[in-house]
Amino acid sequence: MTATALTAEDAMAPSATAEDHIRFLTQGIHAAYEVDKQRETDRAAGPEVKAAAARVGGG
Repeated sequence: MTATALTAEDAMAPSATAEDHIRFLTQGIHAAYEVDKQRETDRAAGPEVKAAAARVGGG
């Protein structure tokens, strides 16, 4: 599950308060986006890093 989805679930839980909703809207979306963006970058770099390691004898 993505960070965005987890943050949204927390904000929409039955026990969530208005403050939880506001926190999600003002902070959670941006923070979750940054986490997801980094994961995508890491995932995309994975094959390149493995290929480079194999070329230098490290993999």
